[in-house]
Amino acid sequence: MEKNVLPAKVIKATSVQKCTLNPKWNEKFQLYMFLSGIFRSKTLIFDLFYRDVDDSKKDVFHLDIWDHDEEDSVVDAVKKLNEVTNLKGLGRFFKQVAQSARTNADESVDDFLGALDVDIETIPSTGIQQWYKLQGRSLKSQVKGSIHLKMWIGTREDRGIADEDDMLDVKQHVGLIKIFVDYEIRQLNSDMTKWNGQLSQPALTILHQHAVQGDLTEVHQAMWLVSYWLAYSRLYDGLPNSQKDYGFLYKILNNLTTLWVPTSLSKDEEDLLAESFSDFLTESYDQIVRHRELYNSAEKHQVLKRLEDMLKCLRLLHHSALFKKTMPFQKEFSAELPYLIKVDEQKIYFAEFVTKSAVGYYEKRKRVAYSNEKSHLSQGEHCENAFASLTQLITMLNAGCYRAFHNFHKVFERATALNYFYITYKQWDKSLTDALCSIMADAVNKQMAFFVLLMIGLFRLLLNQLSVLWYFSAINSKAPINSQSKLSELKETSSHADVCHCIIQILEFWNFLEFPLTEQRADYLVSLVETICKVVEFYADKMFDQSSLNTNSFKPCSSSENLSSSPVPPSISTDKIVDNICIALNNTGHVREVMISLPKSLRFNETLEKLQESKHEESYVKKVKDKLESLIEDCDKRVTADIDLSLNSLIERHKESVKKQVFHLAWSPNGCQLESAIKPLIKQLDAQLFDYHKWLLPHIFIRLLMVQFRSVLYEIKATTTENPGQDSGFHKRMLGGIALLVNYFHADGQGVSQNTIQEDKLYKELTILLQLNQVPTQSLIEKYYETLYAQQEDMKEFKYGLLNVRAYFNSQSSLLVLDIASAKNIIPLDSNGLSDPFVITEVVPVSLFPNSKTFKTRVINKTLNPVFDETFQL
Repeated sequence: MEKNVLPAKVIKATSVQKCTLNPKWNEKFQLYMFLSGIFRSKTLIFDLFYRDVDDSKKDVFHLDIWDHDEEDSVVDAVKKLNEVTNLKGLGRFFKQVAQSARTNADESVDDFLGALDVDIETIPSTGIQQWYKLQGRSLKSQVKGSIHLKMWIGTREDRGIADEDDMLDVKQHVGLIKIFVDYEIRQLNSDMTKWNGQLSQPALTILHQHAVQGDLTEVHQAMWLVSYWLAYSRLYDGLPNSQKDYGFLYKILNNLTTLWVPTSLSKDEEDLLAESFSDFLTESYDQIVRHRELYNSAEKHQVLKRLEDMLKCLRLLHHSALFKKTMPFQKEFSAELPYLIKVDEQKIYFAEFVTKSAVGYYEKRKRVAYSNEKSHLSQGEHCENAFASLTQLITMLNAGCYRAFHNFHKVFERATALNYFYITYKQWDKSLTDALCSIMADAVNKQMAFFVLLMIGLFRLLLNQLSVLWYFSAINSKAPINSQSKLSELKETSSHADVCHCIIQILEFWNFLEFPLTEQRADYLVSLVETICKVVEFYADKMFDQSSLNTNSFKPCSSSENLSSSPVPPSISTDKIVDNICIALNNTGHVREVMISLPKSLRFNETLEKLQESKHEESYVKKVKDKLESLIEDCDKRVTADIDLSLNSLIERHKESVKKQVFHLAWSPNGCQLESAIKPLIKQLDAQLFDYHKWLLPHIFIRLLMVQFRSVLYEIKATTTENPGQDSGFHKRMLGGIALLVNYFHADGQGVSQNTIQEDKLYKELTILLQLNQVPTQSLIEKYYETLYAQQEDMKEFKYGLLNVRAYFNSQSSLLVLDIASAKNIIPLDSNGLSDPFVITEVVPVSLFPNSKTFKTRVINKTLNPVFDETFQL
């Protein structure tokens, strides 16, 4: 058909895809024609010619593809004259000028790339999606390539019809499905168990024709199948649950979630779908709560299969993006389930209703067990009757546990990956515990209650009269704890002793148990270590999480408090903040020592050896070992981080005074001996560390020394970097001062270990900096090239390529001979994916070889593996 005989509204054009050989349009046009093409060209555009389908036997869909050229003016083309570099470029320049001169308002220079004609009658009602080979205008046309199209026929034109009118077709489609389903069920005498969920062929034909008439997509049809099923479930709600086939519903839901894509449904359609989902959730959750009575029949296999299919539908629905899109405000489930320790968010909705089911089952059995209780009984008879009813209840729950484990547990585990039996058992255990405590509380009769109150009153009277004796007795009982604190002046309380004693008792009880099953022992050991680590972390948090330990209120010493200004150390023992920090440090240090000793106390190695002897897999043994080590390591990191933070706050208090003494060391006269220059700093450190040595545990005090050492190093580094360009004597004095400080904090093996100091990152960086500042410039240059050479020798990855070079010294001419052979795998730097490499050679450093010349190889164009084969004498 000719373009000039068609109305303008039926001629469509896609956007221009610039600079590509494989364009992708993904554009949609009237008659619901979806285009996505792959073709080889530069700049592409489609021209589409068609009209509304009046006669499917005559109408043809036509498509043209063009190469769209940019329209540059002659002036713009002439401006490019300076870009001409050779004869070839000159020819291209004249061609551009001529082409620009031909272009006018009525003429296009777009190049024809191909065309396509499709007969409308060849498009089926279900649509067609395939690759079409492009055709030329004549036999002489040189056209190649193909395009991918998806086309289908609609029944109405898009004229801005409201969403409410569009919903009418959808609702009519649902109504048709309900009519056909009702007919199929009546044909089977209302016995839905005999229906396989499939409609007859005439019904499917009518539904397909209606979908085409209403322009319903595959997603619409699948969605309304779900709506139909839910409506059908509500319509026949009075029938037994055993007649519902959730396997068929699962297939529909799976089809729906697979076909759905975002923005494919309107807001009204999503709201209607959300309503149907809500109804289905309400019904399904009610079935989970009542699953013991709904899925309890002689046909065990069929019943449990139906329950599993229903659970799979729920899980598929909750995990689908469609559900999250249509129901974003789904209510939160209760998180107050202390026994659901390991239930993640994706399973919590199942756990919630399994718990409700367990509670409901318990209450029903409780009413049955306690139904025979008699009234007007004496206190003793009432207790005996209550215990008999409790025993009967336990018997019923035991039977329920058996059925839960052997029937429902496997179903829930397969369908939802939920530990059904664990949740049910823990809920019943909690309920029985509450019932037993209630009975035990009622077992105390009035006479016993009066006797207990009388004894409590006499005890209080005796306690008031013997308060002095009680006080001394308490002192004696705490003597092993407090005597050491008083003699050593340690800042600590007895709370750490209570925590440590509890942990030690647990450890002794564990070692007494001797589990015979090695795998069970390993699992319990991991749980025990995890619990102890949580206790230690909790205790450390409580010790440091006090308002008095807030470092914001912990101000540094003022100038009047400067320890170096007076020979007498300041009395900071009365400072409440310092006391609290020292107490927290020592108490936490005691508990940390117990935690660190867990591998030895709990005999980790013995448990791991028994696991290996019992022929467990190596991966399982390694998993247990790594878990135990990671628990100890993580707990230790967290506790030591709190300890170091508190130690930093103590040292920060004396920062200004230390900074003053470091300044005195740095700017002391050159004639002053190093020992004399550093003496004020050592005296300052002695004064501020004196009391801490008495108040803190030995290992805590050593950590304090390391923190103090690093604080002094920071001040020395700041002084050095803030005063660049100083002579070597300045840096030599600072380096010597650090050496004296290392001896001071090492304290002949009583303080920080030499290994800890030498491995400290700040110490290594500062010593290297001071050493380099004493080295002459020429030596630094040589060291730089030595470092480059060492890096080149140790290189394992060659991301810039390889250069093949041979070098030797010619003794006769006293020259260095360099043969540059070739290179390979160099990086591409040009737009064509290649490079134009060359090599420059020189002998460095120039200060040692001032007369050496620089040579350059020839340029090898357009290659990543150049071959030079050139020789130079340097």
